[in-house]
Amino acid sequence: MCLSVARRRVDWVVGDRDTRRRSAPNATPTHTARTLKSPQSSRSDIELVEADESDLDALVERWYDLATAVESHSSLNEIRYADASSVSDDGFRAHPDDPSVTDYLVVADGETVGFVTIETGTRPSRKRGRFLDIVNLEIDAEHRNGGYGTAVLERVAAMAREADRDYLTVSCEWNNEGARRFYRDAGFEPKQVTYARSLE
Repeated sequence: MCLSVARRRVDWVVGDRDTRRRSAPNATPTHTARTLKSPQSSRSDIELVEADESDLDALVERWYDLATAVESHSSLNEIRYADASSVSDDGFRAHPDDPSVTDYLVVADGETVGFVTIETGTRPSRKRGRFLDIVNLEIDAEHRNGGYGTAVLERVAAMAREADRDYLTVSCEWNNEGARRFYRDAGFEPKQVTYARSLE
C-alpha cells in the first residue's frame, strides 16, 4: 500500500489532537487544514513534502550525511563514496516506482531541514502485522535538538494511524546511544536485534 502517489504537502501544526488528512494529489498547499498537535513536541509548524525527481540532490546529500554519521558505529558501515556528489541517485530515483516507499523532505518555515523515508510492510502471519517502517530519518546538523525529529515521528505516527497500520518500526546502530535514547523517549521499545558477521 502506498501512502502517497503524487507530490503533495503534508502540513501540520503541533498543538491539538485533531488529525488532519493529507492534501489531495497535486493540490495547492494550504496552512488552513485541520491540525495535529502534541504536547511532546516543541515544533510549532512542520511540513512533510513528498519528494519528487527535482529533490534527488537534496535527498542524496542528506542521505550521505546520515550514512557517514553511522560509519563510526561499525566497520560494516564504511561507505564507498568520497563525497555526496559521487553517490548515485538510483536508489531514490526508484522510490516513486515502488508503491511501498515514500520520501519526504522535512520543511520548516519554507526551509528544508531534513528528510524521512517511510516504507509500508505486512507480516501476514501476525495478528497485528501491518506496519510502517522509518527507513531513514535525518535532520540537518544545524537544526538538531530543536524538536524537528520528534515532530516528524509524531506526524509519521499519525500517517500510520490514518493508513490503518498496527505499529511503527525503526532501526538504529546498536552503539548509537543517542539514537536509541531518542527513539525510546519517543515511545519505541526494543523488539528485535539484528546481528551481523563479517565474512572477511
